[in-house]
Amino acid sequence: MTRLLRFTRGHPLALRLAGQTFEDRPDQALDEAERRPAVDVLAPMFLRDVRDEPVRRLLEAGCLVRRATRSVLAAMVPEAFQEEAFQALRALPFVQAAADGLVVHETVQAAIATALRALDPVRYQSLRSSAWTCLRAELGMAPRTQLWRYTADMLYLVDRPQIREAFFPADFDSYGVEPARREDWDAIRELARAFDDGAAESVELWWKSMPWAFHVVRGVNGRPRAFYNFALAQQATKALGDRDPLVRRWLAHLRAGGVSLDRPIFFAPRVLAEGTGEAPSPLAIACWLDAKRAYLEHPTARRIYTGMARPEVSLGVLAALGFEAPPELGPGVAGVGVGTLMLDFGPGGVLGWLARTVDAQFAPADSWLDVDARALRLGSATVPLTKLEFSVMRYFQASSGRVVTRDELLRDVWGQSFGGSNIVDAVVRTLRKKLGAQGPAVKTVIGHGYRFTGFSTVLSSPTPTGR
Repeated sequence: MTRLLRFTRGHPLALRLAGQTFEDRPDQALDEAERRPAVDVLAPMFLRDVRDEPVRRLLEAGCLVRRATRSVLAAMVPEAFQEEAFQALRALPFVQAAADGLVVHETVQAAIATALRALDPVRYQSLRSSAWTCLRAELGMAPRTQLWRYTADMLYLVDRPQIREAFFPADFDSYGVEPARREDWDAIRELARAFDDGAAESVELWWKSMPWAFHVVRGVNGRPRAFYNFALAQQATKALGDRDPLVRRWLAHLRAGGVSLDRPIFFAPRVLAEGTGEAPSPLAIACWLDAKRAYLEHPTARRIYTGMARPEVSLGVLAALGFEAPPELGPGVAGVGVGTLMLDFGPGGVLGWLARTVDAQFAPADSWLDVDARALRLGSATVPLTKLEFSVMRYFQASSGRVVTRDELLRDVWGQSFGGSNIVDAVVRTLRKKLGAQGPAVKTVIGHGYRFTGFSTVLSSPTPTGR
């Protein structure tokens, strides 16, 4: 029993299924299970009792999306979708029926999705691409009250690690976040002063004008261990006027850029946690995740401003999400002690930003491989390639997600069955240099060859280094 608990991590559903699987030969089954990754064992367990093939296919598809609606499942697996199969899926013990679709239990979802991605990455991407095509079409017809659902659906389909981790962190200590109470002010002020950097006065102004804008993470004794303050620019303007220099500077920046306050714009002056201040930590991450709920409530939002004592440090993590540090909003400018990180979603708002990100992720190869020009197109940048480089790139694209050996490249690109791996490595090396910041998309698998994981986005320049 101890070994079974350790293997399933005590999860009730995993325990029940594991118990059914191991009841005949528990020791032998556990010996095998403990030598393999948990998902390799759990995925077949969850699928074992689903004997109907259409239902199995619907279950696999449902594990790749946030919510499995009839229209999305029909788009993903049209050959398997039938109302009878949908109802059978709904009746499974680990599938919950919600008002807006079916939701697969997170343990089942993670096991099946992870296994499918590892064993059949092409099908995994194809199914998710079909889901995206369906959601993209429905988005244009969705009523405003449903936009937050589509925002969450699109976020779930994003594969870029930095964005997924920002909204769906895989491994962090979970902390509850709640609105601050009047008696929390002493602890909030203490945190602000401990990591002052010229911001404590701003925090106090916000508290006096908008105490409802503060949220806290509490310790076991109920005392706040972290806080953030967050409001719409329109609310901050009305409440603070010209009293807060940080808000005043952000409003001036908006006016200088011709950005109207008619669209939702968020001001988040500070996120501070005990011991670490504004640096990334489980407490700070809990605050940021809680603040991100506002994006779902305002899918047409245009911009976010947040105060940072050392924006250049945090930018290393947040740049992948689109944040930038405008030099005219740096620390010390106009007497303000903290700098600014800003994320502009663009005219399309949060939904437009997500749509561009996921469009790029599921864009067909023709959108970035220019056969006639023998070049790579990423956004506005064109990267000319040699004949061999272009052929290697096409081969990587066709084999996206799987390991390509050097022998394969020699045989299928060079057209020879002999030769040293150094000639392959040399071409891949120059190809990476030309890709610049996108170079890591071609990963070396030590002892085997290479794997192309896809560009982080086709909308940004690769900063090529030239031929």
